[in-house]
Amino acid sequence: MSNRGLTFSNELRRPSQVASQLSLFPRRLDETLAMLRVSLDDAAHWQQAGWLSYEAATLETIEDDQIAELVFIRDIARSGLPHSLVTELLRELERPYAYPPETTAYSFSSGWVEVIFPDMDEMVDQHLESWVQEKLAEGDEERLSAASDSIMLALAELRVRNKSR
Repeated sequence: MSNRGLTFSNELRRPSQVASQLSLFPRRLDETLAMLRVSLDDAAHWQQAGWLSYEAATLETIEDDQIAELVFIRDIARSGLPHSLVTELLRELERPYAYPPETTAYSFSSGWVEVIFPDMDEMVDQHLESWVQEKLAEGDEERLSAASDSIMLALAELRVRNKSR
């Protein structure tokens, strides 16, 4: 995997694979392929290209990490990138390619990254006070009033709920 000498922010990191754990209820391969709109021919092609780590045609059931790999490969294979470029890009990642496609992306300046979604409570704790001060300095009464109204309504609703308990 290429390092490129970059420092990542709190929102990005190198991608991590989906944990491999046997499921108590593995899914049927044929149903999963249909749901993902992937054919056995697609899977065989991707396996022969070295993109998919398993031979789907030999399976009756499929585990969660295998599904994650299949979805990740499906999405990059159908991206429109040339076959040779997909192969080259995948070389930067560890196999199997069981990465969460919702949070894994390729950055042309950083290589493969995984977006980290911050905890909302942490975001509020870290930024609310400075946001309020910024809006105050800007004289943005409309935004401050809207935020205040939302908070006051939520507090009123919470008090009503607590009384009814």
